[in-house]
Amino acid sequence: MAGSTPRPRRAASMRGRPVLAVIALALALGGCDRVLAIAVGARPVQPAALRQLSGAQIVDLRSRHDHAAGHLAGSLSVPWVELDGQLAWARARRGGAASDRPLVLVDETGRDALLAAPTARLHGHGQVYTLAGGVRRWRAEGGKLQPGPAPVAASLERIAHPVQELTRGQQLVAFLSGGVIKPTYMLVALLIVLALRRARAPALRVLRHGVLWFFVGEAFCAINFYFHRPGAVYFIDLLHGVGMVAMSALIPWGLYRLLDDRVLHFSDPAERCVVQRLCGRCWKRDPVRCGPHDLMLLLVVGLAVISLIPLSSDLRPAQVVSTVFGSSVDYGAPIINHLVELRAYPVLGALTLLLTFVLLWGEPRSVRRAEPFFFVGFGLMAYPLLRSLLVNTFRGELYWSDFWEELTELVLIVAVGALLLVFRRQLGLQREAGAASADPGKDGEGAGEGAPPGGAA
Repeated sequence: MAGSTPRPRRAASMRGRPVLAVIALALALGGCDRVLAIAVGARPVQPAALRQLSGAQIVDLRSRHDHAAGHLAGSLSVPWVELDGQLAWARARRGGAASDRPLVLVDETGRDALLAAPTARLHGHGQVYTLAGGVRRWRAEGGKLQPGPAPVAASLERIAHPVQELTRGQQLVAFLSGGVIKPTYMLVALLIVLALRRARAPALRVLRHGVLWFFVGEAFCAINFYFHRPGAVYFIDLLHGVGMVAMSALIPWGLYRLLDDRVLHFSDPAERCVVQRLCGRCWKRDPVRCGPHDLMLLLVVGLAVISLIPLSSDLRPAQVVSTVFGSSVDYGAPIINHLVELRAYPVLGALTLLLTFVLLWGEPRSVRRAEPFFFVGFGLMAYPLLRSLLVNTFRGELYWSDFWEELTELVLIVAVGALLLVFRRQLGLQREAGAASADPGKDGEGAGEGAPPGGAA
């Protein structure tokens, strides 16, 4: 028996390795320019082909110092941090009309140009190209560079991001999002975390961790909302997304475990399944296939396909600056955030759900083993779907996107809190608190999972 104790730890480690392998694969592919070009929808052009692209406007995204040291003939110096604002200003001068003139984005290595391509398309440029390999490759293949300042740089308005004026009603919507709804659901989430701090039931612990991740993610979002400065790519906004993915995985998992342990009894081989009347014979007693298990296999494949929906929409890394009752607020997200949330997460979600399908293949007893992977995949699917829906629905009204996201999160957290409040006796929350104070040394693993309504053991 002593020699068998390390096996569970080894098994847990082995179950975690596929997820680490998927993440490592995604990071490796993300470092490939060809994969990055596909992800952002860019069209790299080779240096030899650029010479044949007549009538194109070449935009150099490097610093003005690097541009003056040597640039492609006729290129315009527009540092990357100014591209959004300057293209918006140029489109406003065109009366909002789109541009059919080919636009070629150039940088040192080609990577920044790929990331900037969605911004150029967002501002009405239908033909956006990037110089493959950048200035470095152009120089290596014998291309000539011309020293000197940008020829038409003085005609551009040097602003980092477009300015969007909001009406009083629109400012009120923005204020309600960040000043009322967000603090309210953060307070409710904190109360839920504190209420579940002594919960010993596994399902309640999973639920508590989900709400805790939600609170942490929204804390990063609040920092980003109140202290964000336009033009910067903030890592804290990506941390907010991580918290939302974790919440989208753990809260549904905790609710499912509560439902399964107390109502469905699907995973317990000793309990009668709630759908047994529909199935007739059950796998727990007879050598028959399990109908719900077969439906789970179809569900997982379907969700894996749904997870890829954000890949079919254009990236819209818009950032606009607005004034809300005298305070400057910016809306939107940079391209890095969109690549992570609307490209990497959906692919990781689909792969994790397909891994769940592999783990589920077999007998119904494999459901418990596959649960963590399923809900991780579900979280990686659900959050990008919501973000993609809001970003594409409210393209020019990002304050509405924020409002509906905040309101959705408020409804979710209030619903979780209401569930725990209404069924607090049935979930054993009152009894667990009393038992913990009376006998803190008692092992309560699973306490509350089978507690009767009155709380008596």
